[in-house]
Amino acid sequence: MKPSPREQQTLDFIRRYSAEYGHAPYQWQIAAHLKTDSRGFVCRMLDNMQRKGMISRRYGSPRSIEVRA
Repeated sequence: MKPSPREQQTLDFIRRYSAEYGHAPYQWQIAAHLKTDSRGFVCRMLDNMQRKGMISRRYGSPRSIEVRA
């Protein structure tokens, strides 16, 4: 499934951040990049992206986002 523009922007950010720092960003860092104050929005979007198979993550580990797509 093709990602929406906002999902693609998020995937690109996670890839760049992970390549630069060696681990995934926190949700608040993703929210800041997307210029939103709502971490709830980011959480829901990441849940949807995980359901679609675009990313994987381990619950309880905040920096465990891995891009699959």
